[in-house]
Amino acid sequence: MGRYSKKKKLNQQVYDILTEKFRKGFGRSRHEDKKLGLDHLYIYAENTYKTYRRECKHFINFCKSNYSCKTLEECQEHIEDYLKSLVGSKSAWTVTTKAAAICKLYGIHIDDLNMDMPPRRRKDIVRSRGPVAYDKHIGKATEETFGAFTRCTGVRIRELKYLRGTDLIERDGKYYVHIRNGKGGKQREAEIIGSEEEIQSVVRKFKDAGPNKIFSRIPAALDNHSYRAEYCTRFYHMLARDIKDVPQKERYYCRKDLKGVVYDKKAMDVVSLNMGHTRRDIISFNYIRY
Repeated sequence: MGRYSKKKKLNQQVYDILTEKFRKGFGRSRHEDKKLGLDHLYIYAENTYKTYRRECKHFINFCKSNYSCKTLEECQEHIEDYLKSLVGSKSAWTVTTKAAAICKLYGIHIDDLNMDMPPRRRKDIVRSRGPVAYDKHIGKATEETFGAFTRCTGVRIRELKYLRGTDLIERDGKYYVHIRNGKGGKQREAEIIGSEEEIQSVVRKFKDAGPNKIFSRIPAALDNHSYRAEYCTRFYHMLARDIKDVPQKERYYCRKDLKGVVYDKKAMDVVSLNMGHTRRDIISFNYIRY
């Protein structure tokens, strides 16, 4: 990647490099870049950019405090030391995210690091698996309002902020949500599912809002991941065929701690697209409750 500036402060060096990668990556296809082996050169989404800036700042602070580093070249020698110091105290997902951010900063691949990332196992996931401290700040009525909506639509928190009444689509007797600003700025349609009563409740929210936003305020502590998982699970089981009737090539065989679980690929693909994902392993590992 070339030599780094010795005149600029470390924070400024990090900011300049990541900002340039985000600027160049905006509008590019991550999927195509990944096939060409170029995805380590760019940042494609604003949220990713913000996360990587934060994580790289933690890394350089570690290097300054422990090794008195003044340049990114000096910091690079201590990447493995930093990541190894986190193993045990941070989840495997957190360590991997921090590693990805640092690797993006230096334009290298995680595989180039002289250490193995801790294994990410489904049984170790704690996000949205039970009540946490910040949940107590959300009233039960508020929690249920957003939970009921997400169970039927599968939208992310960030997507909730932009939804307006005019984003409701009715087609062939079914209702869909037009998500204009999804992950990575992508648009999609998500089918509204549930009982007739649940669906009509969501539809009324859209019609009552008209041109205005569905929700004028989103609680800062809201975590709707578990409700997205409910949407995914319900939708999958609505579409999935009995596995005995699924041809071998259309079966998805889970691995690791889900070994032995088999899903219907066609149903998975439909659900993935509705949720704003393109990979089957994402929903099998993180969303479908077997």
